[in-house]
Amino acid sequence: MYNPRSFHEIVMAGLPVLHNRKKKNIELFKRNFEDYTITIKPFSLIDHLDILYDWVNREYAKKFWGMHGSKKELYQHYDEFLESGRGYSLLFFIGKKPVAFVDYYQVQEDEVKKFYDFKESDFGIHLLMAPISGAPISELSKNVMITCLSFMFNLSVDRVIGEPDINNKPANELVKKVGFRFLKEIEMSYKKANLYYYNKADFIAEHRLQ
Repeated sequence: MYNPRSFHEIVMAGLPVLHNRKKKNIELFKRNFEDYTITIKPFSLIDHLDILYDWVNREYAKKFWGMHGSKKELYQHYDEFLESGRGYSLLFFIGKKPVAFVDYYQVQEDEVKKFYDFKESDFGIHLLMAPISGAPISELSKNVMITCLSFMFNLSVDRVIGEPDINNKPANELVKKVGFRFLKEIEMSYKKANLYYYNKADFIAEHRLQ
């Protein structure tokens, strides 16, 4: 039987499970693109909370991410989420610059499982891009998503789902651009969403693993 914790154990790669330890120099995965390399690091409440607090309180993030508020509330939310084993959080970098944040979660531990024929090995993702600063980086959102999926599919994941708000046009356009397949519109407890999925075999055919 599939062990839903095995993916987390592989992600941690023998690292301390406690998310409140320093992880600033730990790299989990890299993917090279023509003009830059994207690196994934584990999110740490010690090293990275200030970064995330800034991002979630920006105007562009408030409507669809819904995590704006006090730093204490943000800490408590992620302390509970990361301790629960339901998922994990990742930061994406180009060089030393953080460019994106991702939560991945076990579908079988989330209400989204009610809306389709899920498998125990399915994972979902939520993506938050960093605020724009400096010169624009070509295809950044797309390549962050490709990097995240490469990382997950290189391990034990066979299918990833996404459920962006139906009114979040950029997010819906992004998942389709990367190659997610639309399944249907769903009504969750906190939003109306479009449900998408991406199988490992389809991703490899389109983007290859790296």
